[in-house]
Amino acid sequence: MLRFHILYIILSLPVYLIFVYLQQRKNNPKVYISLIFHGIFYIYVCYVIKYTLFPIPVNENYLSLVRPGTTFKQNISMQPLWLSGHFSFTKEHALNILMTIPFGFIINYLIKPRGSARILMLGVLVGICIELIQFGISVLLNYPYRIIDSNDVVMNLTGVVAGYLIFRVISSVYIRLVDTLHMKHNSFTQYIYDCGKTY
Repeated sequence: MLRFHILYIILSLPVYLIFVYLQQRKNNPKVYISLIFHGIFYIYVCYVIKYTLFPIPVNENYLSLVRPGTTFKQNISMQPLWLSGHFSFTKEHALNILMTIPFGFIINYLIKPRGSARILMLGVLVGICIELIQFGISVLLNYPYRIIDSNDVVMNLTGVVAGYLIFRVISSVYIRLVDTLHMKHNSFTQYIYDCGKTY
């Protein structure tokens, strides 16, 4: 089995942050604050990759044993949940929603312009990308090592939207509190304020 190791994050995170710094240093006066959120987001994405794509069965002896009894058709579901007469909300559905809530929250500190339409688009893309990568790995292995389910995309989108709504609520409360109390900002709190104020 090919497993995800925390060493991957330790080695790649500095490279990613250096890349972001070089991209933003001329146009973003708060680049160092931005790097904090980019770092958090990068670690989060790495753990999403860990739990959605790994472990990957690469041992040919193992694959030769499991391939004959498994077909792609058995492990691909394209039926929307609302068309299923026996649909029930499962633990997997809940986990798929919870997994992408941080995405819907943190992404607002990284992108401009922000807005509900863009969040919806990103939410759909997140779910589709995960399923497509799982399918691509399965094709390379000639073995469906993960169940490809269109409903996972719906659950991932739901999580992203939930994270976005949480961001909107927290930002609204924070901005109102700051304005009411005339609180002074440091660089970090100003960054938080500005990101929430763009809506």
